[in-house]
Amino acid sequence: MSQIVGDRTIEAVNDCLDLLKKKGFPDIPIDYDPPIGDFAFICFPVAKEMEKKPEDIARELATEIENLKTVESASFEKGYCNVFLKWDDFAEDFLIETRQKESSRGKSTKGSILIEHTSANATGPFHMGRARNPIIGDSIARLLSHYGYNVKKDYYVNDTGRQSTTLTYGLETFKHEIEAKKDKSLVDLTLKHI
Repeated sequence: MSQIVGDRTIEAVNDCLDLLKKKGFPDIPIDYDPPIGDFAFICFPVAKEMEKKPEDIARELATEIENLKTVESASFEKGYCNVFLKWDDFAEDFLIETRQKESSRGKSTKGSILIEHTSANATGPFHMGRARNPIIGDSIARLLSHYGYNVKKDYYVNDTGRQSTTLTYGLETFKHEIEAKKDKSLVDLTLKHI
């Protein structure tokens, strides 16, 4: 999470808690990952103590909270008070933060890592799924490098070893017996030798 986003969320939560304390509300649990809003107050646990329906508590909270300087709006649904923050006010600070070189790094980690990716089976069919490996491998390498690791990327070409020897033997010894794309017929020749 961005430091700005985290700080602004904490600031807004603290503003809400201070206001609720002043208004005499008990401690109300907070959902920091609600389906609606940036965070939400869960009113069910305090309904018995307040001798009110959770829906009524949520409505009352929304009315009180939406006037805070850090809050864009507050809504209520069933026993939840959903809080939406004033992100337009935070946007400039957030953009400045994300442009900094150290943005999102956290604590820098030292060490060396070898990422081997992309190698395709020389005797297997090539298809769009094979494009996935270089994308994932390179992305992981870039992320680790961003976090401070010394990353080396390797691509081992599968043109030597048992697979290629088996394929070569199959090409020289057997006839193509199946009507298929070239790569699939190579697989068939390879399997005959095994």
